[in-house]
Amino acid sequence: MELQALISLFRRRWWIVALAIVVGLGAGFVKTSSTTKVYRSTARLYVNVPNATGVREQADGLQLSTQFLATYAKIVDSQKTTGIVSDALGRRFTPGQVQSRVSASIVPETLLLEIHANDTDPSVAAELANQAALAMTTVIDELSASPTGTGVKATIIDRAGVPGGPVSPQPRKDLAVAMLFSLAMGAAIALAADTLDKTIRTPQTASEIFAAPFLASVPRQRRLGSQPLSASSTSSAAGEAYRVLRTAVRFRDTAQPVKTVLITSAAAGDGKSTIASNLAIAMAQDGARVILIDADLRRTRLAQMFDLPVGPGLSNVLLGKLKLKDALIPWSRGLRILQIGTPGLNPSEALGSQAMVDVLNEAKSMADIVIIDAPPVLPVTDPTVLAALVDGTIVVCRWGRTTLHAADATRQTLENVGAEVIGVVINAEGGGRSANYYRHYSTRPAHRRRERETEALPVAANGSAGLLPAAPDASARRAPNGDAASGGVPEPAHPGTDA
Repeated sequence: MELQALISLFRRRWWIVALAIVVGLGAGFVKTSSTTKVYRSTARLYVNVPNATGVREQADGLQLSTQFLATYAKIVDSQKTTGIVSDALGRRFTPGQVQSRVSASIVPETLLLEIHANDTDPSVAAELANQAALAMTTVIDELSASPTGTGVKATIIDRAGVPGGPVSPQPRKDLAVAMLFSLAMGAAIALAADTLDKTIRTPQTASEIFAAPFLASVPRQRRLGSQPLSASSTSSAAGEAYRVLRTAVRFRDTAQPVKTVLITSAAAGDGKSTIASNLAIAMAQDGARVILIDADLRRTRLAQMFDLPVGPGLSNVLLGKLKLKDALIPWSRGLRILQIGTPGLNPSEALGSQAMVDVLNEAKSMADIVIIDAPPVLPVTDPTVLAALVDGTIVVCRWGRTTLHAADATRQTLENVGAEVIGVVINAEGGGRSANYYRHYSTRPAHRRRERETEALPVAANGSAGLLPAAPDASARRAPNGDAASGGVPEPAHPGTDA
């Protein structure tokens, strides 16, 4: 895996690594706090060579002592040695207990033998080490005694002292090891979770599945339920993301620009209504004449998001009871909305009828772009019927929720009706680079954020232009009697869930 891919992975799964570190350090702290302290004391022996009268005999004795050092280290826990230590300590410890507490090691390239003793009491550890060293001198003398008195001798050169601190546990070392181990485990778990994750989390994945360009990534919004229409904001990451989407759609093909765009998703809750609404607002703010059609006859969201009163709409136009121009609700300068109207139609049949074709053709003649909020693809057939009637379809994938299987099934369904997918949008993206870029470049000083935000109005017929306030008062909304008030972008009055 490339370094950039690893960095991206840990940006997405940082919480797993952080949780593993917290758990590891916590476990290490508990273990360190509950572990009994063990102290180690060490005595040192010097093993000398036999007396020699010549250089050759001196060398032979040195070689002999070196070879025997390993053997001497092994006999420190022998029954003979431990028995001597036990007797010297007044049988406070049995030979078996002494054996479990003492050990010996060789100092490399020397004739030194170190005797170690461990105990929970530092003074007892020192006493054990000294008695074991003394016992070793006795045992070595007995094993190497010769009639000429030239055997190997062991001499205590360093007595064991009372240790100042325990050898176990060592809080700093143990916590450092625990942190490194938990970091490695967290990274492994994050990698495994990412490998097993079958949801869309990168633009590349979404683009490859639908064989269509990636248009924009809308970051996750904390207050989406109460403020779903954020395209008018010039200081939010989401507002900048919608302007990026607007630019991508507008300049997709300057020779043959799309006039009717269908917004759909794989499943409900992916945010296609939010994307459609904010794209329509962004397009209108750029000077385009926009008609936003709510074609989700089963589960409408636009009326709630735009705070529209219940009234006639698409269903009434399809039944021939109302003309399209009379059903459109002006919401802001350049943006008109066609809500679903009176329920009762069969959605699939109504949306695939000649009447719907006529509605789209008339809407195209009245606007620069027509944006259609359609139902999700997988639960119903409504969007596939509409997809065959429009110039292009944009598929919304929810970050970390839309599965690869669902996305692939959506692509196949749209392909079966000959729909042209012009792009993919990732919604509610969390922790990615796109969201961070938007936040960075859209952040302004506090005194500027407090200023009233404005957006350019469409150019009028006489060539003049005005300013559209981003958050007008309630007079900008449609009145209950059906009269429309022109003005800027209102804020929704009712909270809702992402659709």
